[in-house]
Amino acid sequence: MAVDKFKALELELQSKCDNGLMEEQDAIDEFCLQYYEDYAPKLFSMLMAGEQPYKADSLLDAEWDRALFTAGMEAYRKSLTNRLGEFAEGISIYDTVEKMVSDYPNIPELQGNEIVRALHMVGQAFSDSPVVYDRFIKDLTQVQYFNIESFRKDLEPSLLELPIPRFLKRNTVSEQAIALPSPLLSAVFEEFLAHKISNEDLSLGAQKDYQTNFPVLLHFIGDVPIADITGRKVKACLQACLKFPKRTLKPYRGKSVAEIAALDIPENHRLAAKSVENYKKLLQGIFAYAKEQEYIQQSPAVDLNLGIKVPKVKAPFSNSEVRILLRAANALNGKHEERKWIVLLGAYTGARLGEITQLRREDIKVDLETGIKYLRITSEAGALKTDNANRLVPIHSKLLELGFEAFVGSVDGEGRLFANYFGKARKITSWFPSFVNGLAIPKLNDLNQSRTFHSFRHSFITEARGASQSIDLVQAIVGHEKTSAGQTDVYTGHYTVDKLQPVVESITYL
Repeated sequence: MAVDKFKALELELQSKCDNGLMEEQDAIDEFCLQYYEDYAPKLFSMLMAGEQPYKADSLLDAEWDRALFTAGMEAYRKSLTNRLGEFAEGISIYDTVEKMVSDYPNIPELQGNEIVRALHMVGQAFSDSPVVYDRFIKDLTQVQYFNIESFRKDLEPSLLELPIPRFLKRNTVSEQAIALPSPLLSAVFEEFLAHKISNEDLSLGAQKDYQTNFPVLLHFIGDVPIADITGRKVKACLQACLKFPKRTLKPYRGKSVAEIAALDIPENHRLAAKSVENYKKLLQGIFAYAKEQEYIQQSPAVDLNLGIKVPKVKAPFSNSEVRILLRAANALNGKHEERKWIVLLGAYTGARLGEITQLRREDIKVDLETGIKYLRITSEAGALKTDNANRLVPIHSKLLELGFEAFVGSVDGEGRLFANYFGKARKITSWFPSFVNGLAIPKLNDLNQSRTFHSFRHSFITEARGASQSIDLVQAIVGHEKTSAGQTDVYTGHYTVDKLQPVVESITYL
């Protein structure tokens, strides 16, 4: 795909986001994935071909026993020995490769290795999409497996199930293996589930849901070869799920899926739209895995419009997760200092990302009567979601303790506090998922609700309400419409910062 095509793709995805047709992270994943699909064959061919110039048929001539960056891996192995006292057998080749790529700048033993440096740069290019970055590491792990004989004795059998890129698989899979019959849907599900569990990518609750939901899908689709399943069959299955009941209801307890499917289910007993969406996501996950394993060429579970509207609920971070995020953010300095204060302000003000990134130096004020320092969030600085979003927010003492005033003082003139992100808040929404992922905080909570930068707003409100603060005061701080006193709210003016400060200071995340 040519460069101009990628530009066209970027504009297309941005348009979908602007029109509410696509989540921003989904657009990033799609762009990175298509770029990766185009770029990866050349990258891995170059690695496999050693120092030979890249050419279209280089894979056919590649020397499989050529350890192109054995030196880098051995250096990293030694660095682990220095830190741990011994090279732990429990550290898999996947973990070693991932650490080698991601930790390159912090490993002195690798600083002279240009190949590892180049791989680190490639990893950074895809870091905005955790899904694509993970695939890159898995593919690179396969290359390492074939290249480095010394690691083969340490491999666990499960590691051999890592997806192999198509351009590598041509050289590693026999024609006989390619000709094997397509596995049954039930067999692929068992593989998929084992894969998710082995990668610690599935909570116990989600595992139980998968095992409960899959028999319903199996009933409506049938246990047929996975390559025979069409998009029409998948859609028909999900349409049938729309009429399936909540199995916790008394009339359906203890009955088999076949018995339930034969019943006429009243509308008030049927599954909620969110539940059917979960069935859809499970199918999409199974087919995506099947495609990775090359059981199928394309997933039949894409572009499925079932006409169901599911509200996308953002979940708060737990207090322990907020503390992890705040510690990591506070360590961001130098060129990333703006990111540091954007995260800290999100946690300690409950403000929306757009409200934070458009703050000006003149919006940092001091109340002359009380000496309380506060943020002035108004439409003068930029667009706000509602009229209620115009407000004053006391600055938490923790922000002052960490040096917020010094940061504000470093901004030139009456400029924007976050000049690199003013009008470009999506740069934060692109970066933030990889930041969270790097701290081992799951993207979804146990209720399958997603956590994004906006989750700080939920955390702030949850913490303030948990501290028994007045709902009116909380609403005033976060810019929500007042709802507690009916018509009386019409006559209630803005609260002064001395009334609001105790609410802000109640946010401790202890």
